[in-house]
Amino acid sequence: MSRTRADSTAFDTGAWGGASPELVEPELEVDLDPALIVKKELIVKEIMELQDGLRALLQRVESVQGEGEKLKIGNETLQTYIDNLTRTNALAAGAGR
Repeated sequence: MSRTRADSTAFDTGAWGGASPELVEPELEVDLDPALIVKKELIVKEIMELQDGLRALLQRVESVQGEGEKLKIGNETLQTYIDNLTRTNALAAGAGR
């Protein structure tokens, strides 16, 4: 069996001599530098804090959108009421002539 490395795939020539691709695990470099580990932990902590902040902002946006929708519906109701009053006053003014 002969193996050659090409990217992350090795080829096994097999018993018949035909090449069949076979996945090879990439070599992982493990860095055990304590300073680097602490730095990575701080970065992960900061990312998690930022994600929490983003979640809070998204909840606030949804809340404000809901409030805006309620105000829009209230404005539409008031506009309908004003239109009805205007129509009623116009009819009353026309009938009083």
